[in-house]
Amino acid sequence: MLSAGVEVDPLGELMLRSLESQGMSTLYTIVQGLDKIEPAKQKTQVLGSLKSYITHFHPEQEKLYSLDSRQECSNLMRSLCNTTPKGVRWRDERSWLLAEDIEFASSGTASTVITGVVRGKGLKANRLVQLGDHGLFQIEKIMAAPIT
Repeated sequence: MLSAGVEVDPLGELMLRSLESQGMSTLYTIVQGLDKIEPAKQKTQVLGSLKSYITHFHPEQEKLYSLDSRQECSNLMRSLCNTTPKGVRWRDERSWLLAEDIEFASSGTASTVITGVVRGKGLKANRLVQLGDHGLFQIEKIMAAPIT
């Protein structure tokens, strides 16, 4: 949600950059306070400026919806109901694990066991995996979960 009268502060910009780095599937940008812009000629300029700002972070953004218009609200709701979410590119192009359980190694020679569901592309045992800020690790083996 963007304001038509107040610029985005540094915290708001940080939040936009965080969302951008996490990956957004489908994004709707809404504007509040557009009806309070005087003179009416400036509304187009403000809307263009806001669209330029948001497309800097999300180039695929096509439309901004104004909450001040019943018609725009109806169009937004229609879009929300009819749009199929797009995939998140970084998730679709890589394999990633939705971890359910972790058994940490009890000694320096034991292996840490991570149980979970692999998503995205297939996970291969001959590749290194990144575990958050802990670094890169070699996979010892991948086992299919037993059906219970």
